[in-house]
Amino acid sequence: MKIPFSFFHHLSNFYYKIREHEKDEFLVLACDGVWDVMTNEDICQFISARMKITEDLEQITNDVIDTCLHKVVFQNVYLIEL
Repeated sequence: MKIPFSFFHHLSNFYYKIREHEKDEFLVLACDGVWDVMTNEDICQFISARMKITEDLEQITNDVIDTCLHKVVFQNVYLIEL
């Protein structure tokens, strides 16, 4: 089912961006627990650096989560990397 764009317009934290295939390397979907401790730039630099070392996305995801958990004690931290 296609959801009309006007539906998303009313969501306060929704951001819409056209994908740039030449530039985009990955997509990160994460909860506020991740974004509370890492900026967009931080997580992109972190993941890009790890992807130069390994292609194991599960390991990279675990590294991001471990880093976030190290920075905060009690927080919900979830991440999906596509």
